[in-house]
This record gives sequence, C-alpha cells and structure tokens, in this order.
Amino acid sequence: DADILHIIAHPWLEAVAKQALSTSAVTLFQTALLNAWPDPGADPDVTDLQQMEGYHTDMQYTGEDLFAAPRRMQVSFFLWVSDVPLGRANLHFRPGTHRLMAEAWARRPELEGLLPRITGTNWRGETFPPEVLEVLPPALPVVASAGDVTVLTTGAVHSASPNFDADGTRQCLVVTFTATDVEVGLPKAQAEE
Repeated sequence: DADILHIIAHPWLEAVAKQALSTSAVTLFQTALLNAWPDPGADPDVTDLQQMEGYHTDMQYTGEDLFAAPRRMQVSFFLWVSDVPLGRANLHFRPGTHRLMAEAWARRPELEGLLPRITGTNWRGETFPPEVLEVLPPALPVVASAGDVTVLTTGAVHSASPNFDADGTRQCLVVTFTATDVEVGLPKAQAEE
C-alpha cells in the first residue's frame, strides 16, 4: 500500500533511529501492521497482566551491546493508527527494564557469541531471573491518539493486553531499524518468513 510505504520511508523515522542507535546509517529491519480486535471474553476485573498475555522481551542483548556505538540492538516505532484509550489493548511496559535485562543476559554464559538476537522469550512470574524480579518496576500502559508514535526497544519487559473496548480496534504500524552493518539474529523460521 503506497500510504504505508510513505510512512515507513518518512525521513523522521530514520533520523530518530540514527539518534537512538548512536549511528550515522540505519537499515529497515522489519515492519508489521497489528490489529487487536475487541475481545468479548476478556475479563476486565483481571488486573495481573502477567495472567493476561504475559510479560516478555523480544530482544536479548548485553550492556556492552546497549552502550556500544553504534548500538547492537534494534529500535522500534509503534505508530498508532487508531486511538488507544485505556482498555483498548494497551501496550504495557516496565520502565528501565531494558537495562536490567541487558545485565541479566550478560550473566548467561551459554549465550556468549549469540547476542544480540530476537527470540521472543516469554517469562511469567517466578521465571524471571531473581535479581530482575526483586527490582521489577510496576507496569505502565501506553495511551495514545491516532498519529502518536512510541519509540522503544523490545528488549524492555513489555506485554500486550486484551482489548476490552467493544467500540474499537487497536491498530498499530510497527517499524523497526538496526544500525547498518549490525547483525541482529532471528530464529530460523522467523528469518525465513
């Protein structure tokens, strides 16, 4: 769709990606258009989002990757196509956890030489590393208007939530960049797709 290509190619995205990744050149990594339809079966009385969709990180990297120049990670833009009031499948994130997780991944010797990578790791409750669980900040929902942009790394602990809003679908265009010449690994099936 020409309109979507126009958005993806907008120079503002590249300029912000360069700044976020401490680099002079970026490469489009991937993009997706996501819809979250109203979920009539969702229970709005459930407040523990870990029971809803599950907090996770999509990307794993170390502090060395995070503070390198250029950064050895990705940056994602969530362009909100629809309004996202509270209760309409909000993205929930835990501030500062991109650094906590980078430290935790660095302590996993079996991953040496495999990072940075995207694996979509799901952790629930006690399966988070204990040193992360002890300092895990409360989750914050992203509330947005159509046209707003949220800039993040999916190395931060985050979660989707159900769409309790019977009046609307949450629509989001995700555009992700890496620094040019920085390799971010993907699971084989995802890379092929």
